Amino acid sequence: MDISMLSNKIPTFSYDMSDNEQYKFQMESLEQKIHYLEIKLKRTEEERNSVVNENEDLQNLLFTARESKGQCESKLLETKRDLFKLNDEIQRLDSLCISNSEAIHSIHDKLHDLYPLKSLLGQIREESSMVKEELHLLKCRYDATTKLELHTQEQLYESRLIHLESVLEEMKQGESQFLRLAEETNVLKDQVDYLRELSVNTMKTETEKDSFKNLPVKIYENRVLENELRNQFASLCHSFSNLRGFSSMERDMLLAATSSPEVEDILPFQSPLPTSAPITHEIVEPLKEIPHKDSSFNDMDNESGSGYLLVHGKIKINNIHRKNNGTTTTTTTGSNSMFRPITLQSLKQDKVNLLADIITKIWIVF
Repeated sequence: MDISMLSNKIPTFSYDMSDNEQYKFQMESLEQKIHYLEIKLKRTEEERNSVVNENEDLQNLLFTARESKGQCESKLLETKRDLFKLNDEIQRLDSLCISNSEAIHSIHDKLHDLYPLKSLLGQIREESSMVKEELHLLKCRYDATTKLELHTQEQLYESRLIHLESVLEEMKQGESQFLRLAEETNVLKDQVDYLRELSVNTMKTETEKDSFKNLPVKIYENRVLENELRNQFASLCHSFSNLRGFSSMERDMLLAATSSPEVEDILPFQSPLPTSAPITHEIVEPLKEIPHKDSSFNDMDNESGSGYLLVHGKIKINNIHRKNNGTTTTTTTGSNSMFRPITLQSLKQDKVNLLADIITKIWIVF
């Protein structure tokens, strides 16, 4: 029932009724009106609730519509991007197709030009085959003509190689000889030093024991012997300077070996006296080892008598024995031995033998 219909059915007041009746009637009408208003309120509330529910449904639909719209817009953007990419790719392929078509047209034009080149290439191949045959014939002729020359050159080089090997072998032998000579020279230098020290000590003892009357005679004899030895060295050096069969390096080595200060120190005195012809001596056995210096030579002046020197070869000194009754020296040549006293003359003879040994070993090389 509608509200308008209810409002129409409300009774109207009449002034003819009594007051109580009117009051009751008004109360009933008011209660009825309240009842209708309550019904109307409930209906309006129900309508409001239905409208609110519809509004919520519409809002949900609007939210879902908005979400779907955002998704559709993102998909639309992606499709637009893909569309732009496809458009660019189509343009690129179009330009590439145009360029390829132009290249195809140019290649087609070139192919028309290659037909005369093929015939020219066939002619060139025929000419190249003919040239190869001629070249092969020329190579055969060249090999035949050069074999003899190569054979002769090979023989010549082999002969030269054999000659050079022989020369190299001779040079190696000469080098070994020079090395051996240098070793022997060092040994002789050490022996010369030892003999020089021994001669100085012996001369000291001799000068202390001998009288002043005999001293000038011994010095004169010593100087004469030294001058003779110096003349021998000078003649030997002069002969070395005139050598022609050796190189300059070998000649310098020999001259250095003969003119070394150790060899010159054998002759400590200078004398202007005239000298006689050079004295030659035969070397029986070369020296083999050098004795060690003995400090007992320094005490030789304080003891009575002289020492015994055991000598192997010409000048080798191995040991010293001291005795009170005389002085003797053992000198061994080969298998024979003899005893002689140590004097200034014996030391001079040892110097002469040492110098002759050096000269002989140097001349053996030649």
